[in-house]
Amino acid sequence: MTRPRAFAVVVVGSEILRDGRADTNGPHIEATLQRAGYLPVLRQVVCDDREAIAEALRISIARAPITIVSGGLGPTFDDLTREGTADAMGLALARDAAIEAKLRERFRRRGLTPPESVYRMADVLVGATPLRNRVGSAPGLLVEGPPTVALLPGVPAEMTSILEAEVVPRLLAIHAPSPGARRVFKIAGLYESEVESLVAPQMASWSAIECTILAAPGEVTLILRAPAERSADLESAGRGIEAALGEAVFSSADEGIEWAVSRDLAASNRTLSTAESCTGGMLGELITSVPGASRFYVGGAVAYANAIKEGWLDVRAATLCAFGAVSAEVAAEMAEGARRRTGADLALAITGVAGPDASEAKPVGLVHVALAAPWGGAALAASFPGDRASIRIRSCRAALNLLRLELARARREGRA
Repeated sequence: MTRPRAFAVVVVGSEILRDGRADTNGPHIEATLQRAGYLPVLRQVVCDDREAIAEALRISIARAPITIVSGGLGPTFDDLTREGTADAMGLALARDAAIEAKLRERFRRRGLTPPESVYRMADVLVGATPLRNRVGSAPGLLVEGPPTVALLPGVPAEMTSILEAEVVPRLLAIHAPSPGARRVFKIAGLYESEVESLVAPQMASWSAIECTILAAPGEVTLILRAPAERSADLESAGRGIEAALGEAVFSSADEGIEWAVSRDLAASNRTLSTAESCTGGMLGELITSVPGASRFYVGGAVAYANAIKEGWLDVRAATLCAFGAVSAEVAAEMAEGARRRTGADLALAITGVAGPDASEAKPVGLVHVALAAPWGGAALAASFPGDRASIRIRSCRAALNLLRLELARARREGRA
């Protein structure tokens, strides 16, 4: 069924299908157009093949009044999106003299003499509007239609620039969106099935609210959607969700737990350090991925070997001998050592078995997290499922959630 504000996405790139590259453009396009009030109904990924591109366009055009195509607008032999789109829409291609002149001037300024084939980037679909590319060479193209089809370069920075500066404003003028209401709940410390069980009684009373539960290692995202005229119902449902999930909800925005923890630390005026074993610096990387982390994060130690745990973090040899490196006792001494050595107010430590092989006769997935704080310590022991990558990111998110909950508890008790 074709809906007035529906759109489809076609991502062109053999590297995605055959070489393991992740499709980041498709999700970005969908998120951007959803914020503008449009509804994604289909995404296709096709290889750099003229016939495949044309067929994907035909399918998209049949499903939605708007299609956004990413990739295949460059100058090389395998950039065939213009040709495939022309086939699908029955349009001719023609060289745009103004675009060609700009390309020649661009290369002249850079002292380059490219082959004439480069100027294929100046070929446009007859009747299409060229879209300015502010950060690259290949312009985008917009066929207003109906159907409306926008062609964007595959380079993420170029795609994003044209999408936001050129495509969205034109779409808003061509297709009035039908904005809907949306609520997001980011949840830590619970598995997907636990979230579903807790909110099931709430869901039973919803009539016009669409609910999606998304699981990722160490976090769950719950999304509620409703037509704009049912926004009051959505807000009521949101209050029910918050009551059911309590402090497991760490944010109402599309963000990771590191953002929520960063705000809490900045607000508490506390500094933080880290000591990591099985996560090998991932926790520090996650923390410093948030702009402004220097306000509270002082640094950390990657203490993989026992000798480093002893020498850098003052973990006692007797503790390592008695309990092993993967133990609550060692995690606690790592955290205390990091706090003492760095002078930070707080310190998080992680030690565990990420696999694939067990260690110290302890099972893969066993992780101990410890927090050292002025008001005492806190600890978490977990047995995480999944592979090595999953266990490591789950460990980091669990550590940040432990810190988040302890900061909240300290605030309630007047200690932070």
